[in-house]
Amino acid sequence: MFTMTQRLKFAQRLKGQGGFTLLELLVVVAILAIVASGLVVAYDGLEKRAALQGASHGIAGTDDAVRNFTTLRGSAPNNLDSLLAALPIGTGQTTDITVPAVEIATLTSSLKGKIEEKALTAPQRTALANAGITQLRYIDVAGNVTGAGPFPLTTVAADTTVASVGDVSKTDIPNRIFDVPREGANKNRGRGYSNTLAANDTVSVWIADSPAVVLPALPGSNGGINNTKLGAAADDVLIAFGLGNNSTITQVDPTARGDAHLSTVPSYPDAAKNEYSRYVLIYNVGGPTSGDFAKARLQAVVDSKGDFLDEELAEASGQKQ
Repeated sequence: MFTMTQRLKFAQRLKGQGGFTLLELLVVVAILAIVASGLVVAYDGLEKRAALQGASHGIAGTDDAVRNFTTLRGSAPNNLDSLLAALPIGTGQTTDITVPAVEIATLTSSLKGKIEEKALTAPQRTALANAGITQLRYIDVAGNVTGAGPFPLTTVAADTTVASVGDVSKTDIPNRIFDVPREGANKNRGRGYSNTLAANDTVSVWIADSPAVVLPALPGSNGGINNTKLGAAADDVLIAFGLGNNSTITQVDPTARGDAHLSTVPSYPDAAKNEYSRYVLIYNVGGPTSGDFAKARLQAVVDSKGDFLDEELAEASGQKQ
């Protein structure tokens, strides 16, 4: 590989003169610009592919970690992120179900199109409880808004003072949106609280069809394709939870048969700076064909855009365009 100086000297010897004309220099500059732009494009491609490969490892690793935790602890991770904003009664632990819960504003647009809000039935609540999922974290709906703020919350700060937050799209750490609010002025991080699950609470449900249709499949529908690609029955009810840093999977249990806790919770590497990028656990509670499950089962792990493992692997390898 020759340096630029060596190339210039070699060209000078070939030309038998002391330098280049202005036109020749402009041609050289143009060529270098083209080469440089090609390197930038190549780098961008490598960066994107690295992110996709990281997501593949993240999905597989999270799936393994949750299953190992469940085996060793005897229950699923609890206190997961609901992906929803709701109105707490008092300082938390209970949600006012008369006020509809909504998706948090910082979800990726792709994931928003794959989940919907539905009321939890009594059998579904029992199936989750039998699996160990009795608490979910929501964010205070008063803090799920954009604008100048500050927005006072019903949920109190960590020191039990009245909390207020700013624009939800400008949170300091989007993945910490389900944390308890920070005390003090000008804090714009957590606005979350823990809710004890009850029948009729709103949860995030994986949309079985795209678009959603009444099952069994109607003529022209795709027959629950979003469910079946995750290995579930077309009409099973799949409930989505974010694996956040407040989950019990981050806590050490000295009485457990083994240490399966996570010291840090993984995040999807290809999300925008203002997006919630935790991996999402999909739990199956049964349905019309399968019957109501006595105990919810981990069906799959998807990334924060709702893509499952094989999709990420196909994108990383260039198979999926």
